[in-house]
Amino acid sequence: MQMAPPIEENPLDPPPRFPRLRAWWDSMAGPARLYCAGWALAVAGVVVMAVHGIDVISDVVFMTGMACCAIGFVVDAYLWGVRRLNPHLIKVVSSILGVMAAATAAGGSAWTVSEATGQDPSHFKTTIAFLTPLSFMPILGLAVMVCGIAALPLLLSVAGTKLVTQKADGGAWMFFARMLGYLFLLLLASWAASSSYGAVTRPLAARAAYSLDMHRDPGCSAVENDRVMRINDDLVIVGRLTNDGPKFLRKACPLVAQAEELPPPEKRPVQSAH
Repeated sequence: MQMAPPIEENPLDPPPRFPRLRAWWDSMAGPARLYCAGWALAVAGVVVMAVHGIDVISDVVFMTGMACCAIGFVVDAYLWGVRRLNPHLIKVVSSILGVMAAATAAGGSAWTVSEATGQDPSHFKTTIAFLTPLSFMPILGLAVMVCGIAALPLLLSVAGTKLVTQKADGGAWMFFARMLGYLFLLLLASWAASSSYGAVTRPLAARAAYSLDMHRDPGCSAVENDRVMRINDDLVIVGRLTNDGPKFLRKACPLVAQAEELPPPEKRPVQSAH
C-alpha cells in the first residue's frame, strides 16, 4: 500500500487515544482512506436497514458509503493514469473531447427543451444555456459506461495489486473495495445515461422556459399568471402553470399600435452663452 508522508506531531498535543489505529490511518494513501470510509458507511447502512428497516437514514448512509467508494475509485484510476500516460497527450485528448462534449451537450439541452415545451427550442435560448451544464451528465454517463466496460479486463488484472503504485497495496480488501467503487460508478453512470435522468430534467426545462424566456403580456392572454413569448408579428407562445406543470401553446396575437401617446419630452435648462 502506498505510504502517506509522515505527519509532524506537535509535542504539546495530547497523545492519540488509539495510536495503532491512528498510525494505520496515517499510513494509507487518499484513495485507500476513501475506500475505508465507504466500506464503514456501507456496512453501517446495512446494519441500520437490518435493525430499523429501509428508511431515509439507512438509504442516505448506504448511498454515501457507495459514493465514497466510487470517488475513491476515480481518484485511484486518475493517479494510475497520470503515472503511466503522457500528460501532453492527456491534455490534447481532453481538449478535443471537451469541445465535442460541449457541442453535444448544447444539442441535448435543445432537445430537452423541445420535449418539455412542445415548441421550437430556438425560441428558448436562455433556457438552453441554463440546461447545457446539466446535459453533460448523460454524455459523461455514457462515456463512463463505455470506458468502464472496456477497461474491465485491465481493472481485474491490476485492481488487487498495482493500480496506484508498483508495490502490492492492500490485498483482497483493496480489490473488493475497488470493485465496489467500480460497480457503483457504473450504476450511477447508467442512471445518468438513461431516460430516468431525462424525467428529472424535463420538468426543470419547462419551469425554466416559463420563468426565464417568457414575460407577462395582458394583450395576448388575460389570465393572470400566463406568460408570453413572441414568435413573429402574428404568433406568440403562451405558457400557463397547470396542475401538471407548465404547458405551452401557440396562439394568434397580431401586433397593434399602442393607443396612448408618449409624455412630453424632458425640458432642459437653456445654458447661457457666457
